[in-house]
Amino acid sequence: MKTFKRIFVFFLAAVMLASCFACINNGSTVKETPAPTVEAQAETPKPTEAPTPEPTEAPTPTPEPTEVPPQQGDLDEAFLAYDNDLFVWYVSSDITTLDQFCRHPENFGIDEASVEVTLGDFTEEANNEWVDACVEWREKLLAIDRELLSDRLQYAYDNYLRFFDGEIESKEWFYNYEPLDIYVGLQSNLPLEFGLYMFYDEKDVENYMTLLADVPRYMEQVLAFEQERANRGWFMTEDALDQILTDLDNVAKSGKSSFLHSTFKEAMEKADFLTEEQKQAYIKQNDELVNTAWVQGYKLLYDGLKKLRPQCREAVGAYQQGGEAYAYFCWKLKHDGNNNRSVQETLTFLDKNIRTLYNQLFDCLMASYDKFTGGGSTALSSGSLGGDESYLKLLMPKIVPPMPEVEVKYVEVPKELQDGFSPAAYLTPAVDDYQHNIILTNPKDKEHYTMSTLAHEGYPGHMYQFTYQYALGTIPKFLMVIESNGYAEAWSENAEFNIALINERYGADYATAVFLNEVVTNSLIMYCSLMINGQGASKQDVRSYLQMWNMDSYTDTIYDLCITMPIYYVKYVVGFMEQYELTERCKTKLGENYDSIAFYTEYLSWGPGKFDLLNERIDAWVNAQ
Repeated sequence: MKTFKRIFVFFLAAVMLASCFACINNGSTVKETPAPTVEAQAETPKPTEAPTPEPTEAPTPTPEPTEVPPQQGDLDEAFLAYDNDLFVWYVSSDITTLDQFCRHPENFGIDEASVEVTLGDFTEEANNEWVDACVEWREKLLAIDRELLSDRLQYAYDNYLRFFDGEIESKEWFYNYEPLDIYVGLQSNLPLEFGLYMFYDEKDVENYMTLLADVPRYMEQVLAFEQERANRGWFMTEDALDQILTDLDNVAKSGKSSFLHSTFKEAMEKADFLTEEQKQAYIKQNDELVNTAWVQGYKLLYDGLKKLRPQCREAVGAYQQGGEAYAYFCWKLKHDGNNNRSVQETLTFLDKNIRTLYNQLFDCLMASYDKFTGGGSTALSSGSLGGDESYLKLLMPKIVPPMPEVEVKYVEVPKELQDGFSPAAYLTPAVDDYQHNIILTNPKDKEHYTMSTLAHEGYPGHMYQFTYQYALGTIPKFLMVIESNGYAEAWSENAEFNIALINERYGADYATAVFLNEVVTNSLIMYCSLMINGQGASKQDVRSYLQMWNMDSYTDTIYDLCITMPIYYVKYVVGFMEQYELTERCKTKLGENYDSIAFYTEYLSWGPGKFDLLNERIDAWVNAQ
């Protein structure tokens, strides 16, 4: 399903840091529950039989030239043409998507004037149109002979096919999707979308005004969507509703104090393409729209959701809800995990890696015991973003290939959004303007302003991955814009891990212990979510599991979190473990011949994709060394 589009990639802070001095019970087991599967089958049409002609005498015909079958080069060119058309279709769907991915649309053959200037349509009808379009693009893809493509384009082909199959399959679960996520929902992303809007010419200013005026219509559609979810018994829990209402109320009450007044005014002061008279006129128009349309949209959604409180669903997991709720959970698990694992397969995968990582954590804790108990400073930071950035730039060449020359601007999250916002977030740049980047920081989470935070968001995390791959210029365009959060978070989590392992300033064992403590904690939460939502585990089942890790005192908090946000940790935990396991496997196979820079050069060259498809290629590369 096509969702709100602006991509913010976040630094994950652990919900709580639990004691890591625990005993592992190797006898723990998980029960297997069959998950529903949907397999798309295409029926091969029967060839039409032509009547057999009567033999006639005729002169021997001149033989026609033999038709030359298409060659690999020809097919590669055809696929890249298809990829370009697919990219143009996707980014041209509305102005917000176009602005996100293209700084200069004309360079991609896109007429910006033909793109609809709206926030999109949050309706079942619009989603059905989206799925129908995916069906058509899938058919065009199948018309290309995959076997005649080069290996790298076969990789893109396979990912595109998986993407379309997933989107088509998701049609039946449209109303299971929750756009108002507690941490990274539409209610938080939309203000950032406007607050960080880029103005390059007057048309951008006009588009901004049109979009701002469109907020009430869009919020009305979101409310209608939530009302239908409530009618089907799928509305959010009461605890989640309370948090969403708080977010909405903060924005609705901001009015004349909204940060959108100051951000727009600052942008106009720098708009050298406007006269002073035009600037003042637009500032006045923005003030009026923020005080009316903006506030009205948020108040409309607030008032409407408040009335739905009696229809809040019971605080139970997807397995107990059954039916579509459980099927959607299984689909979402694969989607956000960026793989093709079932619930049971994911549980087994997590269990193995949790134990491995816990043992490594324990060793690091013992090696840095004095650091934890000495009473001195334990901050993983120089005390400033600039100092941490400089140190990370010194460490990066030891791990990854050179980063392209880029600029980064650090922007503080507006005050009214700080309570529910992550410690930091990276905004993905346009494909053709990757040199200019923005990292958001949250002043309310200053304790997280550490080397690890910046490693995750910037060096060598999200910003490095996106800018490096954009700069390559060899990865098919659509592959770079497909939503692959599991891949992106895998990269950034492992970036943190690698920096911790090689840093000397704060001690490798200490930094690694801090990182793994959070990873193991989040992994245990994810494991509990799979137990609850994938297998129907009770709170007592969860308590018994957590007791093995000396975390049973957090049972109520973790249980409620898993009910409210069942999939939140997947992209972080499963993503990290997928890349971690692949890297460790390659290190083992190559031994002393393992070269970090060579490995990551190969890894990044393929572009984002499903982990099982990527693993095949990287394993083949390792075997060829």
